[in-house]
Amino acid sequence: MKTSKHLILLATIPLMLSGCGDEKPYDGERPEAAYNNVASAPTAVLDVTDYASYKESLTKLDTIIYTLNNKLEIIDKDNNKLDDFIEKFKIINPMNTAICARIETTEIADTLIEKVKDDSEVLDLMIMSKSKEVINHIKANDHCKSFAVAYDVSNLPNLDYDAERLVANSIGAGILVVGQSQLNKQKIRYTQNMSKCVWTYCDEVSQADYYTCMSSGAFGIINKNIYGYNDAFRHFGDITNKVILRTQFNISHRGDAHNYAENSIASCRAALEAGAEALELDFHRTADNSIVCMHDKTTDKTCDGKLVINESTDEEIKKLRIVKGFGGEDVEPQPIPFMSDVAALLNEFPNAILYAEIKSKDAAFPELFIKDIQKYNLENRIVIINFESLINPLAELKDQYTECRKYMPTLWGSDLIWSPITSFSSVEFKNRHAMGYDCNITTGTILEPEYIMYMKSRGLMPYFWTLIDTKDSIPEFYKMDVYGMTNNYACEYKSFVKNIDFADTFNRDDVKDTYKCKVTTYGGEQYDVMGQQVAFDDNKVVVSVIVNSLAYIVSSAI
Repeated sequence: MKTSKHLILLATIPLMLSGCGDEKPYDGERPEAAYNNVASAPTAVLDVTDYASYKESLTKLDTIIYTLNNKLEIIDKDNNKLDDFIEKFKIINPMNTAICARIETTEIADTLIEKVKDDSEVLDLMIMSKSKEVINHIKANDHCKSFAVAYDVSNLPNLDYDAERLVANSIGAGILVVGQSQLNKQKIRYTQNMSKCVWTYCDEVSQADYYTCMSSGAFGIINKNIYGYNDAFRHFGDITNKVILRTQFNISHRGDAHNYAENSIASCRAALEAGAEALELDFHRTADNSIVCMHDKTTDKTCDGKLVINESTDEEIKKLRIVKGFGGEDVEPQPIPFMSDVAALLNEFPNAILYAEIKSKDAAFPELFIKDIQKYNLENRIVIINFESLINPLAELKDQYTECRKYMPTLWGSDLIWSPITSFSSVEFKNRHAMGYDCNITTGTILEPEYIMYMKSRGLMPYFWTLIDTKDSIPEFYKMDVYGMTNNYACEYKSFVKNIDFADTFNRDDVKDTYKCKVTTYGGEQYDVMGQQVAFDDNKVVVSVIVNSLAYIVSSAI
């Protein structure tokens, strides 16, 4: 697919603003047509701060945040009681709405723990706090280990996304909550590519605030007025083009393994140069206690000789060459990479992430692997993908990720799923083990929209593995409502739009109809396009552009 540099302005496909023309007053209902037209709709989160928003929470929403006092009462911003939390929690259908309790003191935490410790009905609960001590206190109780966690860092004056993500990992928080003033598209993308969901508070001063939060790529948007959010969102239904609010995370499966030796450095470099944002690679332990990159525990499938990796020395392994690609193609021979080789390559591509799949059942593997991660400073570059919940055929690998976290609690992982998501047990398992989830798209059994939404509303982003269709399938998968795609054709994303940034300077005294934006493709090509203004306030302007028949929203504020 060739990237078109011709821009279609929304003048021909109007994006009408609220209150303009002869539109009927908005009744506040969720705009399903608009949501269906967006490939990456963020989770709509209602923050209950007064009686009006409390009444709104009686309707269907993705996620609701209730602030609690030490009597476990839902309170407003002035500490007035709105309702009893536990009673309210038990009457809301969890398949429709996720409930999040904001708890900021250990006193309130102790009251919650005492109240729910023997209550099996209160398992599917989320907690939010600015205090890592409070979160640790709650999660230390065995009954509360099933709770999803949102770590709120919106109060920090100088937010370090990388540092706070590691804190979130260590306390088992799958969600990092930021403020609108802290929005940074690159940092949000990298954080979410590390399998850590980002929610942002929306200032809600103007409609431009809503669009700015939507265009940030954040996976959830926290609103005090869900009517204003839905009112802004519903206009996406007026666009005849598919709207892309967040482009896909492009994960290369074993590198460019159809054209180069599978799991080789040459294969990985080719994929990264062509637009992959992460490498998905498999790791084993040698007899000399080194970590090497190879899918199988033996070498004969892809190499010019047969060795059992954990029974072979480093020197024996270094003599072999990988001679096959992923599909069995004959390729130029390449050496088997050691962890030091992978780390050296990542140093050449400082924004690339390693998705490390543990394939060794050896008891010694976790400690050795963590030592290498620390040795090569990969703590902020790595996500462990694993088979913790898989019964067969890889049950022998169960608990390896859990063992890794014992040596490095700041790790985060993604559980590889082959079976359908059909119950709360899948969410509970991931909350207990501090991980996200990664579903096998080729089985066709996990694409159940009801449960995908159930997971998303709790901060679990959908990643899929492994796209093994032909490369011609990539254009359709690019438009799917999936955060990340582990695929065998990462190079085919090369010409697709990865990001669009505001290029012009916004002057509130001279608001224009069109503004220049800069497109960046996965492959690194850049070019300018013109965007049509759709909303503005005193501090920012939001535009819409259409490239290759897809609509993108861009804000000058991020």
